[in-house]
Amino acid sequence: MRLRTKLLLPLFSLAIIISSCESDAERKQRLAKEEQQRIELEEKRKAEEAERAFQLEQERIEQEKREEKERIAREVRLEKERKEKAIYDKYINNSLATGSTRSSFALLW
Repeated sequence: MRLRTKLLLPLFSLAIIISSCESDAERKQRLAKEEQQRIELEEKRKAEEAERAFQLEQERIEQEKREEKERIAREVRLEKERKEKAIYDKYINNSLATGSTRSSFALLW
C-alpha cells in the first residue's frame, strides 16, 4: 500500500505538470493576445500624448492672446498719459497778461 502511494504521488504530480503546460497553439494565441494588448496600450498612450500636446498648444495660444490684449491696453494707457502730459506741459508755464497762471483744474476742462 505504501509503495502504491509512493508511485501514485509522482505520477499524479507529473499529470498535473503536463496538463498545466500550454501547447504551441495556446502559447501562440497567448503571445498574439499580449502583442495586441501592447499595441492597443501604445496607441492609447500616443492618443493621450497627442491630446496633451493639443491642450498645451491651446493654452499657449490663449496665453499669447491675453498677453497681446494686455500689451495693447498698456500701449493705449501710455498713449493717453503721454497726450495728457503734453497738454499739461503746454499750459503749465503759460501765464496770463495779468501775471497769473491757469490752474491745473482748468486744464482738465
